[in-house]
Amino acid sequence: MESISHKKHFTVIHMAEEEKKDTINNEAEDAAESKSSDDEVVEISDEEEKVEIVDEKYRPKIKPVLDPAAKDQFERKKARKLPDFKRQEWFRYKRLGDHWRKPRGLHSKMRVNKGYRPPRVRVGFRTPTGVRGLHPSGFREVLIYNTADLDKINPEKEAVRIGKSVGMRKRIDIIDKADGMSIRVLNRRGL
Repeated sequence: MESISHKKHFTVIHMAEEEKKDTINNEAEDAAESKSSDDEVVEISDEEEKVEIVDEKYRPKIKPVLDPAAKDQFERKKARKLPDFKRQEWFRYKRLGDHWRKPRGLHSKMRVNKGYRPPRVRVGFRTPTGVRGLHPSGFREVLIYNTADLDKINPEKEAVRIGKSVGMRKRIDIIDKADGMSIRVLNRRGL
């Protein structure tokens, strides 16, 4: 009995896969017939029968220009995993929260660095000086509020973040001008 139900299950799955292939083929033919100016349909191979739609609106992200020493420091910063620094006994009382506080108790095991206690914040965990304060993309962040602020930006080393109080109309103007100047905008919000 089990083998028969297994075969039925297999045929149902097999039939579903064939229906998916038929719908993919039909969609590919429809897409080829109704090809628009901003979309391009590319077939990869006959065996895989996959269709990839390439959107012309896609722009690759701009990368910073870092000197070799800073690039090496940045790679080390990204590769290193810092521990989660949480305050002593954060798990015991909900009212404490888990934000870091220095342990000051006379009998505190965390203060005297017992191995079974969480790590403490120390100077050895600090990031290298050349890349301290950089955005994870490698740029320095500059906060701007209007299009005139873009003229002061160095596009090779700095990226902009549009201020929270900037409205949609001015935000669109800033993004258009930044794209023209090849400046990276960190909070595009889908624009």
